[in-house]
Amino acid sequence: MSSGQPPHVVVATHGHCFDGLCSAVLFTRLYRHLYPEAASTFTYHAAGYGPGQNGVDPNVLLGDINAILDFRFSALPRLDWYFDHHVSAFVTPAERAFYERAAADVS
Repeated sequence: MSSGQPPHVVVATHGHCFDGLCSAVLFTRLYRHLYPEAASTFTYHAAGYGPGQNGVDPNVLLGDINAILDFRFSALPRLDWYFDHHVSAFVTPAERAFYERAAADVS
């Protein structure tokens, strides 16, 4: 962002499902509403569940702004936005505590 370029936003969602797609659409609309002057570019990544896949691959979140939507939480310092509605959002109590601390710091 320091180069004068508009921020690049990476959005990772639970791939190939309706609520993941809807989350991405709503987040994009919200972000553009909150930051209309940013002229941001967006990249969308469909994440899936499988053996050993307990979150989004950290190598995916390389944007200036990074969001995980409708998918398991990942305690990554590059994560800027997160929301999910599943009881499986937090794999471990430590991840939930990390999220709650970060959310309290923003308030």
